[in-house]
Amino acid sequence: MKLWRLLENLEILKLNLIDVEWNIPGLAINSNEVKRGDIFFAIKGIEHDGNQYISDAIQNGAVCVISENMYCDLPSIQVLDVRIAMAIIAANMYGNVANLCKIIVVTGTNGKTTTTHMLQDIMSTAGYKTTLIGTRGAYINGECVYKGLTTPDPIVLHKIIKESYDLGIRIIIMELSAHAIYYNKLYGITPEIGVFTNLSQDHLDFFNTLDEYASVKISVFLNSNIRYAVVNIDDEVGINIYNARVNRGLLTTTYGIKNPADLFAMDVNTNQGIKCILNAYDEILEVNTDYHGLFNVYNILAATASARALSVSIDNIVNAYNKMTPVVGRFNIIPAQNRLVIIDYAHTPDGLKNLLITAKSMTKSSLILVFGCGGNRDKSKRGVMGAIACEYADHTIITEDNSRYEDINEITQDISSGFSSESNNFEIIIDRKEAIKRACLLSKEFDTILIAGKGDEDYLDTNGIKKAFSDKNTVEEMIRSYSL
Repeated sequence: MKLWRLLENLEILKLNLIDVEWNIPGLAINSNEVKRGDIFFAIKGIEHDGNQYISDAIQNGAVCVISENMYCDLPSIQVLDVRIAMAIIAANMYGNVANLCKIIVVTGTNGKTTTTHMLQDIMSTAGYKTTLIGTRGAYINGECVYKGLTTPDPIVLHKIIKESYDLGIRIIIMELSAHAIYYNKLYGITPEIGVFTNLSQDHLDFFNTLDEYASVKISVFLNSNIRYAVVNIDDEVGINIYNARVNRGLLTTTYGIKNPADLFAMDVNTNQGIKCILNAYDEILEVNTDYHGLFNVYNILAATASARALSVSIDNIVNAYNKMTPVVGRFNIIPAQNRLVIIDYAHTPDGLKNLLITAKSMTKSSLILVFGCGGNRDKSKRGVMGAIACEYADHTIITEDNSRYEDINEITQDISSGFSSESNNFEIIIDRKEAIKRACLLSKEFDTILIAGKGDEDYLDTNGIKKAFSDKNTVEEMIRSYSL
């Protein structure tokens, strides 16, 4: 595409040595991925500054650098905000089709992945083709086309949307992370629906305080022109979002269980799967699904509200829930003879607490928990999660979980600090496979083994090296080996 077309709607501070008639084949933010003729965006990230890799990008074939700095000796464009520039140029490169689609974004601390998958299942049952973008990857009509960040950077995001559009897909369902909001990844996109699930402690290594983290989540509902918001009214931040939008005359619907809401659940039974009655704008739905836990009732409400906003019929919604299966890595029950074995992705204090409460309610004897915390991430939540484990699990095995570049022994000690000094209901086993083995050997008939933190992730990240590892494969191996 001609450079001048890519620069449409872009506020430029200065151009240097630029021929706007150049044909640009691609865009890149990683100097190692630059191909001949590409534009290179010099992005300042958490750990690296793209401005330090400009010479590598030029050597690999970049014909133009876009930066917030000015380079007088290079073909370059200076802009006020390189991330916004990238979003505008990526949209231009891929035909500006995002706003020709109905884009549904789901944000919040917990529940994003499950809510998006539920909504995709509903839309599929109603006969719609969809694209799903989130923690588990990007899927166009069920085919995985990308694995990476929960919310891809604009270059990848607009490419995925364009590929979807060319296949006739007009429904894009995506998770929206707090980092993506902070970095303006959706700049220029007007979502049809924005869903807020909940807010609790997470990412404080990046946002410093819970208030700062909350303000970022709130901002997307006030500053991004989301046409229609679906908000959890049982959450304090959800109430703030609702009040702010209503005061501005913005379309907003609420869901909840405790507080008065537009959509609410009654007669909730979570003993075996979920059975409940939903009242959606005075329409009644009887829901029966294989999902578990009260936290998933909230996800059901969020997905249902979004589907109704997209004019999906009650019958299609009910039929979808009847045949839904839980998302891979989210409260997956692994077949065993005389024990309950559960794998889940929960890696925040609130997520772990909800998971343990649900697992405890299903446990006939003792609840054994295996979990760890990620390295180079929010340290303040580790002791909190240890205290939660101490309160709700009968025995906890603290282990590794993507220690990255941090000392695993410091991580496990941080977690164990949450246990009371008199507590004897935990142990530390660094090797995750050995920790799972220990849980299996320690368990007795009718016990529950709960393995949390990684879900369907297929690796362990240690010192920058990702080695293959699967909780599911490991526990299945133990079940076979010890006839559990």
